[in-house]
Amino acid sequence: MTAASAQAPRARRSSLRMQKTDVLPEENLSFLKPDSSKKVIRIGVVGAGRIGQVHATNITFRLKNAVLVGVSSGSRELAERCSLDHGCRPYTDYDQMLENPDLDAVCICSASNQVRVACAVCE
Repeated sequence: MTAASAQAPRARRSSLRMQKTDVLPEENLSFLKPDSSKKVIRIGVVGAGRIGQVHATNITFRLKNAVLVGVSSGSRELAERCSLDHGCRPYTDYDQMLENPDLDAVCICSASNQVRVACAVCE
């Protein structure tokens, strides 16, 4: 194995992490208009890593009748950056977000080894 071939997979993985989610052009957003006959679901995201950011983007820009209420992360920087990108409130403690009376649903996007987060959400 050459040094170049050993480095190639690492470079490929890091480039995948840096991809930006495409936002649809304004003229193609007519299908996103809320249906007034349905209730608006207010959603929070736990975990502001890559998959949490993807879910936050999809909730914000692609779901009818859904509003992103907050993003929770152990990293204050990630929570604030994600919340600024999506116009919601940042939380550094998921328990505080779960206490929000406006919250209807939660996307759990934290690391797989953080089972306590899923247990807290289910309570």
